[in-house]
Amino acid sequence: MLIDIDLALLVRPEWESLKNFFRHPFSDESCKRVDEKLPQLAQAYRGMANTRAIWEGALPVSQIDDASGVFMQPGAIGSRRLPRMPEDMLKTQLFLLEEVLRDNAAWVRKRAEKRAKAQGHPVPAAGSMSKLDVDSSRLALRAIALHEAAFLALAGLFKAQSIGSQIEFSLTPSGIKCLRNRVLTAPMQEHTELMLRRELLALIADLRRYDRTGTSGIAALVRPELLDELADRFLDTFFSLGSHMRRAPEVVPLIRNARNLCRWFALLELVRLAGETILRPDSDLIERLRLDSDLLDHVLTERANALPSDQGIQRSVSGTLSLGTTGLAHAIHCCKGAVLSETQATQLGEKFEDEITTYVRKHVPSTDYLVRPGFKRSANGAGSMYDCDLTLYDVERRKFFFVQAKWKRDSRTAGLDDELHDWGAKNGPLTKGVNRLAALRARLAEPAVLDQVRSALGDIKISVDHILANSYFVVVHTLPYFNAYEIDGVLIYEWNLFRNLLSRGAVRRSWSPNGAPEHALPLPLHLHDTVLALEDPQQVLDYYCAAIGIDPSRLPAAMELRQEARYGFDLEVSHASWWQRLTRRTRRNRVSVMRPYI
Repeated sequence: MLIDIDLALLVRPEWESLKNFFRHPFSDESCKRVDEKLPQLAQAYRGMANTRAIWEGALPVSQIDDASGVFMQPGAIGSRRLPRMPEDMLKTQLFLLEEVLRDNAAWVRKRAEKRAKAQGHPVPAAGSMSKLDVDSSRLALRAIALHEAAFLALAGLFKAQSIGSQIEFSLTPSGIKCLRNRVLTAPMQEHTELMLRRELLALIADLRRYDRTGTSGIAALVRPELLDELADRFLDTFFSLGSHMRRAPEVVPLIRNARNLCRWFALLELVRLAGETILRPDSDLIERLRLDSDLLDHVLTERANALPSDQGIQRSVSGTLSLGTTGLAHAIHCCKGAVLSETQATQLGEKFEDEITTYVRKHVPSTDYLVRPGFKRSANGAGSMYDCDLTLYDVERRKFFFVQAKWKRDSRTAGLDDELHDWGAKNGPLTKGVNRLAALRARLAEPAVLDQVRSALGDIKISVDHILANSYFVVVHTLPYFNAYEIDGVLIYEWNLFRNLLSRGAVRRSWSPNGAPEHALPLPLHLHDTVLALEDPQQVLDYYCAAIGIDPSRLPAAMELRQEARYGFDLEVSHASWWQRLTRRTRRNRVSVMRPYI
């Protein structure tokens, strides 16, 4: 959602202040910030701050199966009728808000541990976070929905208006732009995961053909070589480790545990998709499929104190294994830290630009793109720091793309805190990449910089004027959902999409009834069947929406519907004078809140 956040908010201390507001809901500092910046919300916000002691630091009981018990779909704002959205949208909102509450509980716990250590007190026992009842969970979710809306208003994406006892949040122009990008890029990520699911279902159907009795569990039909193949697929899809990177001698030992974990995930997902729910990992199965049981024990221990939905793999008291109802991508992402250390992740990040370079040389026709080395300002050089990891040259259109390559281990669901972190962190992959390339763009006309560019281009002989008029700047990264847009003149593409762009927009599609995948095909054909214009992310989005089956002509109406959609909730807000507070006599008013979906 925050992919178009105001650059002024990414500069310290503004970014620190915004981050602290989001991570400390209803604190004294947060209340003061609302008083100052959003006075129309002050009374409601402070009223909900009075409830914080009821729910802060505790884990909610999931309300996803009873979304209408927490939020409602308002019918109108004045004379304006509001569209009624599918119940699934409310459930999605609840899922995201419950994740915020879980994160909040974790932060409260960490702060408590830090205080206890500093004061020499006993550290709270692991797993000691309390759990809320249903009513308190609903109160907490409404409070967080208000806090999140206030945060988005502070970020310039929502506008807040108070009329009597009603508070309405609406999207600003920046918010509408963000929402459009979000609505378009989310289906692209879902399409990737859907294609993998169809491949696995086709594999299950194929394995069943070899079950002569029709009674064997799917695990009994799996061969170790199949798990090896699927581990490669998972490493590519969920870790952004392409074939060249996976096979590099210096990388193989770094990703050994990640590969072995992917073999477990591949088996468990096959079991789940086959409708068998659980796996009994006896010694014969582990030996036959060459599974790493010690690694599994390590991962389960590392994730033992997480919520079930964040554990990745769940083991019952009887020793059976399952993925539960957790999505495959989320389950894998939750476990990455247990198999890849920060040091290993840094080493892999250093290899990522080689992966892109090798991919272009081996898989992209030289009549489409040529790849050349990067360059950067020396550490003790003058002026702002710029850095280009590699240069791409569009041969036919004679355009240059200066690329920053950013590989990251962590890639959770892109919630607001994840996005704020990835954009605002001092050395975050997106912020740092954008800053380095923005500096290059600003300094490109300097003679010393142009000398570096021409040296990197080598045998590509182009005039200085042509370089200056046809240069673009791209951050290629591995964070899902941050895709196909532009900020501060720098293009942002996720690697899985970007490499398809280099192949003239290849899209893996499945047409057969049983879901068996066909070869990657560039469908539909774009203008003259040439390379896609990397410098135009809107064209890229339009193309891919059409390619995965979204009718572009219906997008304007769908976006209008999405922009108008709201969900509502009522808050009981206490109002009290100093005398009423002293005598503990307060009166309560009901405030109705309506806000957009994100």
